[in-house]
Formats: sequence, C-alpha cells, structure tokens
Amino acid sequence: MTSTDSVHMQQRSLLSPPVLLLAAVAFVIGTAEFVAIGLVPQLARDLQTTVGAAGLTVTLYALSVGILAIPLGLALADRHPRALLTALLFVFAAANLVAAAAPGLPVLLIGRIASAATQGVALGVAVSTVTTFVAPEARGKAVSLVFGGLMSAMFLGAPIGTYLGGVAGWRAVFVALAALGAVLAMGLWTVLPRRIEGTGVRGGIHQLRVVTVPGVLGLLGVAAGILLVSNFFFPYLGVYLEQSAGMGSGGISVGLGVFGVAGLLGNAIGGYLGGRADTFWVTVLAVIAMSAVAALALSGGAAAVVFPALAVWGAAQMAALPIVTTAVVALGGGFAATLNVALVNLAIAAGGFVGGTFAASAIDLLPWLSVGGFVLVVAALAARHLRAPGASAVRAEVG
Repeated sequence: MTSTDSVHMQQRSLLSPPVLLLAAVAFVIGTAEFVAIGLVPQLARDLQTTVGAAGLTVTLYALSVGILAIPLGLALADRHPRALLTALLFVFAAANLVAAAAPGLPVLLIGRIASAATQGVALGVAVSTVTTFVAPEARGKAVSLVFGGLMSAMFLGAPIGTYLGGVAGWRAVFVALAALGAVLAMGLWTVLPRRIEGTGVRGGIHQLRVVTVPGVLGLLGVAAGILLVSNFFFPYLGVYLEQSAGMGSGGISVGLGVFGVAGLLGNAIGGYLGGRADTFWVTVLAVIAMSAVAALALSGGAAAVVFPALAVWGAAQMAALPIVTTAVVALGGGFAATLNVALVNLAIAAGGFVGGTFAASAIDLLPWLSVGGFVLVVAALAARHLRAPGASAVRAEVG
C-alpha cells in the first residue's frame, strides 16, 4: 500500500466498514462478558451448582480481564493491528466453543477466562486503530462509537443473549458468540489495510507513564468506583428478578432490556456531554442512580416500580460513564483505554465477589449494598468538587 493509499484510508467516515467493524468487535466481546448475568440461574440449575458459584462466570471473567489486559497489552505492543485483532478474535471464538461444550463448571470457567484474555487488548487496539480511519476532528466521535459498541453489549447484547438462552439453552449462546467472533475475524482481515500507521499499544513498559498524566488516575478512579458499587448487585440482577420479583426468564429479559434501552439513551446523553461536563454532573447522575437502586429495593417486586427503577438506574449510570471514559481516552490515548478496561473490570469483579457472598442466602440485601456504596462514591465526588472546584473538571476536547 502506498502512502497515498494510507492517507486515503485515514479520511473515511464514521460509517465506513473498518470503523463499524471495530465498533462491532467491542459489541461482541462485551456481550460475551455481560450475557452471563442473565444466564446465571440457568447455569446453576443445569450444572447443579449454587447461584454464587455460577456467578463466577461473571466475576471471574471480569477479574481475568482486569489482571490480563495490561501485561498482554504490553507484551503484544508491536503486533500489527490487523493480524493481532484477527488472532484475538479467533481465540475468542475457540474459547466460547469450549464454554459451549463444557460438561461442568470448571471447564466452563476455563473457556470464560480464555475469552476474557482477549478483551482488554482487543478493546485498546480497536480504540487506537479506529482513530486512523477518520479525519483528526472526528477522532473523538470514532472513539465514542467504539465504546458505544461496548456499552451497547450490556444494553442489547445481554438481554438478547438471555432471551436466546431461555429459548435454546445457554450453550447456544456461547455457540452464537463463537460464530460472531469468527465472522468478525474474517471481516477485519479482509477490510483492514496491511499497513496502518500510528496504531496499537506502542512503547512497551514506557506506556505505563500514562498514569502520570494529570487527571488520568482520578478519572479512572471515578469509573472504577461507580462500577464497583453497582456490581455488588448487577451481576445477580437476574437472580434478584427471579427470586425477589418472581419473574421468569421472560421477565428477566425484559428487565435487562429496560435497563439496556434506558442505558442507550443515557450513553447518548453522556456522549454528548463528554467534552462539556464536569464532576458536578457526574455526582448528580450518581445520586440519581443510587435513588433508583433504592426504589428497586423497596419495590416489593411490583413490576410498576421495578421496570421504571431499572430504567432510571440504567440511564443515569450510563450517562456518567461516557463522560469519564471520553476524558480518559482524550488524555491518555489507546493504552489509557486498555488501562481503563483493566481497572473497570477489576472493579466489576470485586463488586461481584462481594455480592456473591450474599447472593445465595440474602439476595434482598444486594441492592442495599449498592446503595451504601453509591453513598460513598457520591460523598467522595462531592468532597472533591467542593475542595477544589477549579480542579474538578472532567473535560475532554475531542471530536
């Protein structure tokens, strides 16, 4: 490919095949993570294990992403994005086939961990690669599109996968993920150019210096804190809706779908505010999310309260996260994206482990654990805002 071809590749629109495929990568691998939330009751029954043990398919996945993303990202720093993403997606496909064929929980967890190993690196490389296909002034929007694919996995992929699991069984869900991974691998190999300048996670261990960029660590802490306290409860939302609200697989799918549709709206709002908002608005959104979780806990399983509460929770929480994520990527680039994925997933795992200790015996306590955690997050955000108003801005001039 000539230099002219390379420049031409960098001027494609947000709707060009490379950009859309990279967003699809985020959606599919994100769905692999979140879909197990709605499958936990099925897994526990079919594999004859406890709800807490089945919940490891969620929490161990997140923990594995958190632990493996940074070392694998650094080790694979100099690999070409086209070859690296293709290989990662084929590994992802194989791992999900292992999960689909698992005779018991241990093999299923092996497949889940192998799938998780691909996620952090794939997302970091996808974020840094997507910016090379658009004009400089559109790079922020391209980054937001990829992260929108990841967030849409929680909003759309998880409920769709839960519905498929209810109709065809949980094994069919992992077969479908494997097929999608293989299709994406072949698509990226076909569409991405052989030469892409300025991509990948470059510079090896020196990339860790991104944490010294002013504001990066604080922003990472905000995102991790919100997801930590949310995931005291969220990984077991399917169990809660089944046991406390008396819903079947259809009701669980609707509940996750309501959360998801509202979350898509919140994501759009947060994406719009990404370069304009500060921690005051992040604090307000955290208060709204906390109030919605409290309403859910007080609902008594009444659908008229449960579904609106899920909608408000999803919209508020997912409006806050794009504000923070956009700023992190703008300040620290592709490796900051990988670092964000790692820390957020460690937070998800930690929250899930805490919630898992209560899931089997005290499921009704979980939303109150999240409410208490949100109180601490809100207090920390408010204290930061009041202590140093001029330094509290979460701003990112992107796109």
